[in-house]
Amino acid sequence: MQATSGEHAAHNLITGVEVGREVARRRGSWRPVGPVVFQSVLGVDAAMGGGPPEDAGPLGRVVAADYFHQLRTPQVAIEVRCFELGPEMVAVFSLVEELFETDQVTAAFAEFVALVDALADGSGWDRVPGLPEDAEPGPASALRLGLLPEAAVGHRDGPPADELEQAVADVFEELLEVPVLDRSAGFFGLGGDSLLAVRAVVRLAKEAGVSVPVREFLADSTVAGVAAAVRSRLGEQR
Repeated sequence: MQATSGEHAAHNLITGVEVGREVARRRGSWRPVGPVVFQSVLGVDAAMGGGPPEDAGPLGRVVAADYFHQLRTPQVAIEVRCFELGPEMVAVFSLVEELFETDQVTAAFAEFVALVDALADGSGWDRVPGLPEDAEPGPASALRLGLLPEAAVGHRDGPPADELEQAVADVFEELLEVPVLDRSAGFFGLGGDSLLAVRAVVRLAKEAGVSVPVREFLADSTVAGVAAAVRSRLGEQR
């Protein structure tokens, strides 16, 4: 597995974000394709012939208790990171708080720390990990990772119906670098993300002379839907 991971990592001209976009495009979904991430760089410094950092130059010595590290990426719901600082190992949980119950995260972190401690003293290497059972769907109000509401919007398939829809398709093509030939094609299904969506709104404002609120863009991000939002704004101006 280590050798295979090394071979895959060698393809560094394609970023993880691009891989996520391609997977989402093939699945026809804009939901996160890897919402749970675990990454570890334990032993990397030793493998490179060095050791974990212990000196921070003019800032003094590195002390794990004083260290704060926060990483937030839009395609990840929760990320667990393990690294070394001096003689200590640091474990960090970074997450989108709105997607999880606080007590569940606290319990998961405590269980993770207990597992690391067991591996450190040797007893954990003989432990057989238990896998969770398939979760039963909870009430509609419960927090459910990956079950964001999909927009129930449908449009007739086919090429752009008028100049305005063609202009929207052209903006999508320019930002996403993929051909957009169907008026029912969705911005996120084509590989777009929240940052590109903001750029699309700004570009459309320059092209059409009206600004479509981001909320309306997200409500129906198809070529036909965005064109309808632009058309509605133009009508309000008149």
